[in-house]
Amino acid sequence: MERVQRSVYEEPLDPQNAVMWAFYAYENCVVALAELHGRRWTRNHYEKAQLARSLHADGLISRDIGDELEKLNVLRKGVAYDLPDPELDELDIEDLAYELEAFIDEIAGEIELET
Repeated sequence: MERVQRSVYEEPLDPQNAVMWAFYAYENCVVALAELHGRRWTRNHYEKAQLARSLHADGLISRDIGDELEKLNVLRKGVAYDLPDPELDELDIEDLAYELEAFIDEIAGEIELET
């Protein structure tokens, strides 16, 4: 989260880093919740998006972030291969950081309740 915040709130703004680190933070939250509930997971990014949908459908997270993970993965790949997607310029990275922080807080709360 700290890397995302630096990319968003320090000059110059860095949407490429914000997207990359937000993607990995979201995935790590999904994996942490899956581990907490004994769910199987793989390293495959698309399967993690599906896992996020499943966790939401089962009421374990309040928001379905499957589509968000897939979108961020496409943007991340564009950045990694130096072929940024035009959608990157339209992304509100402040909203991205805000929504990620809320999601992390939710997952952290779940982990605290279970441990």
